[in-house]
Amino acid sequence: MYIKTGDMALIAIPLHASVIGLASSSWYCVLHWRQQDV
Repeated sequence: MYIKTGDMALIAIPLHASVIGLASSSWYCVLHWRQQDV
């Protein structure tokens, strides 16, 4: 199956953005929670 680069980018960019956003927000919550714990 051949997928054009443009189509791939259209799919990959929002996917990456949501994954990065999720990871960074959860990481921030963990750091914040650990600081309160100490």
